[in-house]
Amino acid sequence: MELSRNEQSVRRTVELLWSPDGAAARSGPRQRSSVEEIVRAAVGLADAGGLTQVSMRAVAAEVGLKPMGLYTYVPNRDVLIALMVDAVACEDGPFDGAVGLSDCLRLIADQYRDEVLRHPWLLDVPAWRPVPGPGSSRRYEAQLAALARFAEAAGVEFDDIELDAVVASLRAFATGNARLRLDQAAEYRETGLDDAQWWA
Repeated sequence: MELSRNEQSVRRTVELLWSPDGAAARSGPRQRSSVEEIVRAAVGLADAGGLTQVSMRAVAAEVGLKPMGLYTYVPNRDVLIALMVDAVACEDGPFDGAVGLSDCLRLIADQYRDEVLRHPWLLDVPAWRPVPGPGSSRRYEAQLAALARFAEAAGVEFDDIELDAVVASLRAFATGNARLRLDQAAEYRETGLDDAQWWA
């Protein structure tokens, strides 16, 4: 059975997320770059100027490829953004600082808040249908395991659905907090007034 265009795109996204080196091999000229290098360049462009700066042409120029050459690595911009989101999810450290349930909750929220503060372009990525890659899956599994461990130690019982809801709620709260901080920073740059000066 022939796959639809959308199904082909999803399959290619999963291939690139879970096996970037093996999935990168395509017919054509000798590979002069790598999916990892391309994703790193795209993240750099987005960090510097926002998600609007990430075009296939701009990323190709950044890694020294012709625009059409980039398509031998990544089929389109949507797939590239999925790879970028998963790549930055790999930046989180372990839960070493957590000594109890409240610490664990704070650290999970901190992970999401700090990620958005480092990469504000994440706020412009549609979150309604994420493609789970190794980075985001590893982080999610670590969060669930830590949350379950500390909840059990505190005598609190969560089932799988409740654990997922806790993580989702923390993520929503932390993302909103990060958006507020970024808005405050932008307001300060524009007006020169901090919160106390503005209220005064």
